[in-house]
Amino acid sequence: MQQRAKFFDNGETVLDVGCGPGYLAEYLTMQKDCTVVGVEQDPRLAEIARRVCAQVHEVNLEIDGLRKIQGKFTAIFFGDVIEHVRNAPELLQQASALLEVGGRVIVSTPNFVHIKNRVRVLFGEFEYRDAGLLDRTHVHFYTRRTLYDLLDEAGYRIVKTDFTTGVMDLASLRNRALHVLARVYPNLFAYQFIVAAVRR
Repeated sequence: MQQRAKFFDNGETVLDVGCGPGYLAEYLTMQKDCTVVGVEQDPRLAEIARRVCAQVHEVNLEIDGLRKIQGKFTAIFFGDVIEHVRNAPELLQQASALLEVGGRVIVSTPNFVHIKNRVRVLFGEFEYRDAGLLDRTHVHFYTRRTLYDLLDEAGYRIVKTDFTTGVMDLASLRNRALHVLARVYPNLFAYQFIVAAVRR
C-alpha cells in the first residue's frame, strides 16, 4: 500500500479506477488528506468503498470506459486494472481529458516476465490461477517495455517509476536481497511495475 501511496501528494484530488473496497482510498484520505472518487464495477465492492470515497461510480470499463466521469483530477490511478481490460489504450486516452493541468496517471500492473513465470514456462507450465501473475481474469500481459509503450502510444511521458517485489516485510535478509535484485534486474525480479506519467 505505501509503495503506491508515495506516488501521491497531500491534498490531491484522485480518481481511483478499479478502487475495489477502497483500501487505497482509505489510506489517502486518512493519511494524506486527499479527496478520492472511486470507479468500481462490482456493486458489492462499490458499496464498501463508499465509506471512504467522496463518490463511487459503478462502471463497466470495457463498455462505458470513463465517459460518464465528471470533474478534474490531479491524479488518476489504474491499480491492477489495465491487465483486466481489452481497451486499456482507450481508457488512458479518456483519462487524459479528466486530468488537471500538470496532473498525471499512475499505473500499476504485474510483470509478466518475472522470474517465477520464466521458470514455469521453462519447465512447460502455464496454468492460470485465482490470483497473482497468472490470474485467470487477466486478458493482457505486460512487461516493463510494453507498459512504457502503452503509455507512450496513449500520449503520455513517464516521469516516475517504481516496483514491488511481492513481499511486504523487508526485515529478513532474504527479502532485502530480493529487493536489491529487483532494483538491479527489474525485468527478472520486479513483481509489479508502478509508473506515473503526464500528458505530452
